[in-house]
Amino acid sequence: MGRPRKAGELKLITGNPGKRAVPKSIKAGVASSSTRAPRHLSSAASAVWRAVLPQLVASKTIADIDLGILAVYCEAAATVAESTDAINREGAVINSPHGQIASPHVRVRSDASARMMRAASVLGIGQKNRQGLTEIAGADAADEEERFFVRSG
Repeated sequence: MGRPRKAGELKLITGNPGKRAVPKSIKAGVASSSTRAPRHLSSAASAVWRAVLPQLVASKTIADIDLGILAVYCEAAATVAESTDAINREGAVINSPHGQIASPHVRVRSDASARMMRAASVLGIGQKNRQGLTEIAGADAADEEERFFVRSG
């Protein structure tokens, strides 16, 4: 199984080593910062939603179709926080009839961290992605300016 296909914007950010044509992304409806968190999210995940969504909307990097991925990201972030709290309370190692073993919370946190990172990369969350998206937004603004202020001969 190969790597998942990158969006055109992410190819511009991360580079295009194969020098293949970069497809123009399909413009979906941009999400609104007033979009409510899905009811199935936990209260901790809803808090993450309320913190992250306005930032993604402000950077114009999230569309309505991406809200399911954002829900996965929020739930994973809440699970990481809850697992970390449990590890801090109970310890990373527990006693069992067979001796000391790793706490189940360690595995839960590891799995949730992996889900969170995958969702973050799809959503364009991360320092490298933010930097690239800012550069793209600057290029879009320059194109817009050029279209309206065409120099005459």
